Amino acid sequence: MNADHDDLVAPLLHVHAAACEQIEPHAWKVEIANGSAVHGTARVVDEWLVLESTPNDVAGRDPWELLGWNAALPGAVKFALRRGDATPHVRAELPLAADIDVGLRLRQSFEGLSVASALLTGKPHDLSPAVDGDGIDLPGVCAEAGWPFVARPSGALAVTLETGTGFHQAILTTDGSALRISASLTTDDASRPAVCRAAVAALALRASAAVRMVRAAVADRDLRLEVVLADAPAPAEVRHALAALSVACRMTARETAVLADDETVAGLYLTLQPKPSRELENGGSENG
Repeated sequence: MNADHDDLVAPLLHVHAAACEQIEPHAWKVEIANGSAVHGTARVVDEWLVLESTPNDVAGRDPWELLGWNAALPGAVKFALRRGDATPHVRAELPLAADIDVGLRLRQSFEGLSVASALLTGKPHDLSPAVDGDGIDLPGVCAEAGWPFVARPSGALAVTLETGTGFHQAILTTDGSALRISASLTTDDASRPAVCRAAVAALALRASAAVRMVRAAVADRDLRLEVVLADAPAPAEVRHALAALSVACRMTARETAVLADDETVAGLYLTLQPKPSRELENGGSENG
């Protein structure tokens, strides 16, 4: 199946990247030119295209700053932290399905990688969402994705996630021309002990690397897990997003609550840097 996906992905990489070189089966080195060069890799892993870049300026950054940027980065792009790696990186995972415009998502992700690089180097960049007058039919796209929902007076939709460990809801809203699907984890008002805040941020960034499509983000003191789909999201993308958020909430919600309030456990977490469980790995996990 990867070979079939290579036939789809390789031409798109050559179209949208400034430079592209295959380095091994199902993997390419890419360069994105948008003001300054951004270098990264693109890999076909299972039914996904995984994009990664590790800018020089990301090491040593305040993880809460990265989580704040995650809330504003375009589309699927996110700052994340791989297990066993002390340096965050920038990544995006794109599902490869018949009804998804992979070329559009790839172009948007390359733009997001450029924005992330600009943020790290202090270059000004407009992070306001694009506005699309056509809007998004939230009930229609959610119904086509096969997930039951409840409409709220605001126009947002609430979907109960399949976590099996408690009640967690995803809220679907429009943000300019994008669909934002988010589930709250905790409130951060900077009043918690530093070790607890550091542990919560580390867990959030690790979840961003471990669960495909999902990123942890913070805005208005709300730490959340979210998936952002720009421009006419396909039902398959919404279906993937809600399933991925279910996995991410199941594996991080209770842990976040403990780390946020227990200094001893938070300190141990930071010292031991525990690996995600096998369940996390098998439910939309980090690969490559």
